[in-house]
Amino acid sequence: MREAVLRKAALDNGLQRPKELWPEFDLNKATVGELLFDSDLLSLTRNVSCRNCHLDEFGSADGLPLGHGAGGVGTGIERMKSPAGLLSRNALALWGRGGVGFNVFFWDGRVDGSSASVRSQFGSMVPSDDALVVATHLPTVEFREMIGESDDTEWLRQGDVDAAQRVHQEIAKRIKATPEIAGPMAEAFNIDTAERECQIFCV
Repeated sequence: MREAVLRKAALDNGLQRPKELWPEFDLNKATVGELLFDSDLLSLTRNVSCRNCHLDEFGSADGLPLGHGAGGVGTGIERMKSPAGLLSRNALALWGRGGVGFNVFFWDGRVDGSSASVRSQFGSMVPSDDALVVATHLPTVEFREMIGESDDTEWLRQGDVDAAQRVHQEIAKRIKATPEIAGPMAEAFNIDTAERECQIFCV
């Protein structure tokens, strides 16, 4: 009886069943997403991938109190001993981030799709009307997260949208030139294979 009462109270107060929050799933797009997730092509300095900081064994985070991004080697404590770019926050777990109704991202809510338009650091040049897509654009332009600090990347310190656009255009070129990713992406997103414009990473 107690269980039935608790279940009814939860549902009456807005709790949704898991199956109601499942996003539409496309296996071809998911396969491309996994290829990108594992690739260091998304790092301007080619020294980190999403997978390095979001690991299954740590609940899709990295198990560390602070994130250790670009240039890091290994996982867990071993990554802390390497010359990784130290972040001022820990890596967020990714479980559930693509669920229906999940529309505010990052610890500080810097990408917010809870209103009529998506608010983010991109301002009026937001790359998508989907908050999740916008959120995936940010790690690739962050120092120490996916960009190693050096004289070659100093031009990014201005932190404006034009600089971010240049990074995304470079990533798009790399993906376009990588058949094992460009081919499945063109097929999954119905991109003309004669052009293979990597639209996902173009602001």
